[in-house]
Amino acid sequence: MAQSYSNQHPVNEILTQFASEASSQLDSQLIHQDLFETVNVPKNMRSGTILIENNNQYMGTSLDLKRGAGASRVRQSSFDFESMTYRTQMRGLESSIALEDLDDNQYPIDLLQREIRKITRSLMIDREKEASTTLFSASNWTNYENTLSTFNASVNTDANGAKWDTAGAEPLTDLLALSDTIRKNAYGMGADMQTLVMGYDCFLALQRNAELRGYFGTPAEGIASGNRILPQAEVINIIKSIFGFKDIKVGKARNNTANPLQAQTTGDIWNTDRLWLGVLKSPDGAVVGNSGSVQTSPASVLTLEIEGIKSGEYKSPDMVRQNVWVENEYVNKVIKPSFGYLLREVVN
Repeated sequence: MAQSYSNQHPVNEILTQFASEASSQLDSQLIHQDLFETVNVPKNMRSGTILIENNNQYMGTSLDLKRGAGASRVRQSSFDFESMTYRTQMRGLESSIALEDLDDNQYPIDLLQREIRKITRSLMIDREKEASTTLFSASNWTNYENTLSTFNASVNTDANGAKWDTAGAEPLTDLLALSDTIRKNAYGMGADMQTLVMGYDCFLALQRNAELRGYFGTPAEGIASGNRILPQAEVINIIKSIFGFKDIKVGKARNNTANPLQAQTTGDIWNTDRLWLGVLKSPDGAVVGNSGSVQTSPASVLTLEIEGIKSGEYKSPDMVRQNVWVENEYVNKVIKPSFGYLLREVVN
């Protein structure tokens, strides 16, 4: 009798633990791991419904609340949950090594663990790419995306609008206008609840920008005068101290873009000339409800994940190679586009 796929390729708890640890010990290039509000759902909820709390429920009322003696209290109407459906997606890959190489290993490292580490990082790079697509794809933010110059001209004239790597640019002025636009769209959720995600060239422009240098020492002290570049940590500290953003992330990661057997070429995962600002962490979090649906307070994006990373091993049918695999099942779902804003063409 033919064996099932799960019997032939069983989950190995030890390798799963190793893959999980490898994914949590990522280098600082990858920023996806703590970006989005995440809820773990059981396997029987690979598809389902997300119920999103309606902020109008808690925004007060225009009714006159005063009442006379013996008069009835005014009645406030309620707003239903917003809802949308989701479907998680399975992502995985595998690698193999000759059994003879395992037997003859002369390296000071377990070769199977080395393969697990390789494919786990590839899986995490794929997740980074998915996070970049979620935040930096204009199609996800219809009515809430623009070029920097158009944002200034058509959405909020308080912005400066000049590209950040040009003379006269005022990125702090642009960020202030953008943050205030989001506050108005997101029922008063201000900068302290907003996360800024920047492409790498946007961040480099901030390091060279005269407006930011004005917040860091004085030319008399020899600090950041002329065209001197600000330290990366100081740029982030300056922006946080001015705006109080919940978090600031810079997309630095690159990945191999060549086809198999071609010479390796790498490219930036995050569009270098774009930035996104908005609410990524919901005020009350997300939970799996008693009805089998996922209930969440509003945020721009919700990640639904099943069981975390899984890993296993199996021998090839001809018994000459040992195969290892990793898999992760999740989906990033844009649930409140109005709680974020994507700016394109921020730099040249």
